[in-house]
Amino acid sequence: MADLLVRHLKVKAEEHSALRSLYSQWDFDEKLIPKALQTIGSLFPHYSRHDESHSKQILVNIERLLGDNVNLLTATDTWLLLESAYWHDIGMVVPYDDFQDAIDDPEFQEFVQSICAQPNHELHSLACAFTVKAHPTLIFECSTPLEMVSKFREFMAEWFRRKHPTRAEQIVRAPMATVGISSPRTELIPARLFKLLGRICQMHGAPFADLISERGLPFREAGLAQDDCHPRFVACMLRMGDLLDLDDNRFCPVMQRIAGDERSKVSKAHEDKHAGMRHLRIDQERIEVTAECETIDGYLEAFRWFDWLKKEVQDQRANWRDIVPNRELGLLPMLGPVSVRLGGNLQILKDGERPAFSIDANKAIELLQGNNLYESRFACVR
Repeated sequence: MADLLVRHLKVKAEEHSALRSLYSQWDFDEKLIPKALQTIGSLFPHYSRHDESHSKQILVNIERLLGDNVNLLTATDTWLLLESAYWHDIGMVVPYDDFQDAIDDPEFQEFVQSICAQPNHELHSLACAFTVKAHPTLIFECSTPLEMVSKFREFMAEWFRRKHPTRAEQIVRAPMATVGISSPRTELIPARLFKLLGRICQMHGAPFADLISERGLPFREAGLAQDDCHPRFVACMLRMGDLLDLDDNRFCPVMQRIAGDERSKVSKAHEDKHAGMRHLRIDQERIEVTAECETIDGYLEAFRWFDWLKKEVQDQRANWRDIVPNRELGLLPMLGPVSVRLGGNLQILKDGERPAFSIDANKAIELLQGNNLYESRFACVR
């Protein structure tokens, strides 16, 4: 458990009566939100854990990055860190009515068309079925009804995965009305701070440029009592803690059994990525990650994820003066080495790319033009 942050919030709450409301709110949410997060597995059994264990690990990672500097955080910043770690994936909780709303959404039709345009996509035939209203039987073009149910679940999961940061913001603002979480919303904590919490959750899936833009998150905001809070810093810590939840216990064996052996290739690639973790260091000085994957897909997914981690660290370090609330908090840890390799006899010709044959475009044009047959246009004289 992330004891440092919780203890720090408890200590800070004793300094002012208004700050006690923050700890009381957290005390409720720490018990309520995990019950909702448990339901994520019903639509996402083929995904890694997005339950309370994921939220706790994010907080542990943040504590590792900050170390004793946790004590420099304001009460409101600490509260925002704790709450955002628990709320950020709440958009993956999908009530029954939201399925029909999704299908009627014009953006959903664009999503369907995008998969229809990819003949090699695993869900291509199912996506095409959504567009064929004259022949609804096409939706059953699967070997068994069980396969149809599984593919439909994967299809809807992909849609809600893409939308979950935005959905998280909406749910944080009105948890009872949206998904039935009875998290208290009273005048003891301004609604402004809950809206801010929702935007922090939304930003965990946004491009970094959006986060620091004028329409992104502010550098400083009034908190409770004499507190200030720093939404941009909180969002950056959330993003780092989320990216660094890389260890090899992210996949639940029970959920893997529920998803079945025919679960998607992307899910199996992520499983291999996590199973391949060989070295993981996270502290105030350095972040180091080494993985050894057993499949090409796992290698490519790990390579993509590590590139994402590298870019995030680079972006945050480049803008650190506009992020960090207190110079005493220091800098982000140095990154490296961060690497992935293939195990066994598998070989990669070019890092981060799937092995494939290719030809030189200019040579191909010469062949098509017949330049390999005739040295000049007067060859016909022969």
